Amino acid sequence: MANALKRPLSHTERQFVEKVRVLQEGRHYSPALTVWDLQQLAPGPRGVSYEPITLWSRLPTDPLEFWNYVAFALRERGSLIPEFMLPITNMEEAARLVAMTRQGK
Repeated sequence: MANALKRPLSHTERQFVEKVRVLQEGRHYSPALTVWDLQQLAPGPRGVSYEPITLWSRLPTDPLEFWNYVAFALRERGSLIPEFMLPITNMEEAARLVAMTRQGK
């Protein structure tokens, strides 16, 4: 992350990255991501807190792949992606993968 930004992460940025890491670890207990999970990262995602979000056909194991799905879900529900995360975010790829999952492919 620091390499992509060409600077060290701030304390707040490190906290955000840690929240994403913990969120990914939690998927081993409950694979579905919920609106409540997104609300832990950013204010204002639309939806009912316990509503599961269909994003992946298989649980992402790579942290960057997981983040791209989370970023897609945040944006889809009207939340902003933290600016410092934009250099590593591939929204187009996440949108393609989510569309395939939702179409049952």
